[in-house]
Amino acid sequence: MSPRGVLILLILAAVAVMGAAVSVLQAPKITRAPSSVDVAFPDLYSDPDAVSRIVLTTGQGRFVFVRGDDGRWIARDKHDYWVSKRRVREIVTELADMRLVEAKTTLPERFAWIGVEAPDMPNANSALVRLETTGGRVLAETILGERVSRQIGTARYGTFIRAPGGERAWLVSGGVDLPAELMGWLDEAVIDLTRDEVATVTIMVAGKIGYRIVRHSPLAEFQMITPEGSKSVNTDAVQTMLGGLSKMTFEDVAPSAGMGLSDDVTKLVVTTFDGLAITLVFAKPGKETWIEVSAGVVETDHGSLEAAGNRAAMIKRRVDGWQYRIPEWRRARLATPLSKLRVEARE
Repeated sequence: MSPRGVLILLILAAVAVMGAAVSVLQAPKITRAPSSVDVAFPDLYSDPDAVSRIVLTTGQGRFVFVRGDDGRWIARDKHDYWVSKRRVREIVTELADMRLVEAKTTLPERFAWIGVEAPDMPNANSALVRLETTGGRVLAETILGERVSRQIGTARYGTFIRAPGGERAWLVSGGVDLPAELMGWLDEAVIDLTRDEVATVTIMVAGKIGYRIVRHSPLAEFQMITPEGSKSVNTDAVQTMLGGLSKMTFEDVAPSAGMGLSDDVTKLVVTTFDGLAITLVFAKPGKETWIEVSAGVVETDHGSLEAAGNRAAMIKRRVDGWQYRIPEWRRARLATPLSKLRVEARE
């Protein structure tokens, strides 16, 4: 072949290589299938059960959650009150499952665009989370940023992250729902009684009985006990009142203040057919309603005192030594006045 022909072939080959390179650069990036080497937090992935301390820093503050010797998680910044096991389980498993998918920006001015700026910066939307062992060894520490609402790797969505002080952000698979405020971390359940299991309700004010309603079976109608005998009650009003005992949660919690009965305090005593007795003591300092809860057992012909005792013990373990702020609508239901329970109130 002549030198001219060889030169032409070399030029054509070079053009082909350049075209292929341009094609690769312009093509969309293909996400790698996650593998063990892509694990975002290897130490956490290898031993998630070792997590004993979680430190969360957001624009709302810095919160510390620790696991006690009994396995119960508590909030150091809220009088050591119980933390939701579900919240802890979610953050540990979701972080352990995260996989590095794609390296992102190294430009600090762009960190805020994807929510991985330092959480102590003005108007920051990021969250810094650190998971540690009992001995203080860090299993995972990262700034969690914006979520990507599309499939990333094998996960339904992704999250931008950056190591504290790190120069590069990353896109990882998966994500964590982190409440920015402390109350969102607490186990906010107080008690949960269904309407069908309630046998008696007694309202007391300043140590004196205001009224008492009873029924002898779950299918019977409630009757009001008065000095003149039993009287029918407004069924709708009773059902509304009992609804206040269902799935009761709190808006705030504090150590018990030892509320005593006085002219402005209401006491509600509820018993169930299986022998559980729940007492709520209300106090309303200012515009807020706070309650204290206690649990015990009473004799009954409908259930096992052993079962009721077990229920009471579980409730006592949760509520003893605490007072709870509840919403006004729930207080209004639980402390339904006598005037609304009378049959004529239906009209």
